[in-house]
Amino acid sequence: MAIGQRQTEAMALYEQLPMPHERQEEWRHTRIDRFDIGKFLPFSAPGIALSGLSGEMRRKGVLFCSMGTALEQHAGMLAQHYLKNVKLDKLNALNAATWKDGIFLYVPKGAKLEAPLSAAVSCGKSVSLHSIIIVDEGAEASYMEEFSAAAGAENETMASCVTEVFVREGGTLHFHHLSSLREKANAFTTIIGDVGEHAAINWNWGCFSGALNRLRIDTLFTGIGSASTSNGVFIGRGKEHIDATTNAYHLTTGTTNDISVNGIMKGSSTAIYRGLIKIAKEAQQTNSFLSNHILKLSENATANSIPALQ
Repeated sequence: MAIGQRQTEAMALYEQLPMPHERQEEWRHTRIDRFDIGKFLPFSAPGIALSGLSGEMRRKGVLFCSMGTALEQHAGMLAQHYLKNVKLDKLNALNAATWKDGIFLYVPKGAKLEAPLSAAVSCGKSVSLHSIIIVDEGAEASYMEEFSAAAGAENETMASCVTEVFVREGGTLHFHHLSSLREKANAFTTIIGDVGEHAAINWNWGCFSGALNRLRIDTLFTGIGSASTSNGVFIGRGKEHIDATTNAYHLTTGTTNDISVNGIMKGSSTAIYRGLIKIAKEAQQTNSFLSNHILKLSENATANSIPALQ
């Protein structure tokens, strides 16, 4: 199905779905039922600055461009992966329907990239972006993305971000995500990683500032012997509300996972961290670990930690 048609369907779904509310477990500590999305519509494209490809990377067939360019030149590849693992709740349906640009990275089979690739994303009043990253069989790459406020974005802003990651058999991706926003920013970020047979994703992430900074990272262990690490940090300094979630879904045998998340809260900032490890019945010989520590440096700061094993 063409991406344009999927976007039309996503908009219809978005209009039907209610806003998340506090009776839902994943929103119990983050209320947005009165959040007015309408005042941020229509979304605009973010400013995206990509690091250049070296001559060697080009010879290896690496593709690194905006989603707009990818739609023109690699539409078939995008259509095969678009929304493959994305659960279309209210906010993800909004993203699927309204994104204006994003980042596309494809690392071909067997390519080993010595230098990291990076993307700097500048967020204005209202931006929506959707990204797809594919690391093919036996390939290895490091990717870094940083989200920051655009110049002059002093008033209330909203950013909707979804990234789909696919690492195929024997591949490795080192993924680094950093969001450092203004005090009136509202950011909703979903990152989903699909880890193939004997492949690995190493997540490193940080959330800093923002009126509401919500990050969810789902790791799907779909291949035998797949592995992942996740090292995250969040810091609240003033009145921020940080909502961070890591979900590890072990779907097959011999998978390994290690998550470490730490936070520092000051001022009257608030934070909620949820960490889920879910092991399917057929996922024998699973090794999965989760560690979370939050340091409160102010009596007015609030933090909640909710680890879960299913």
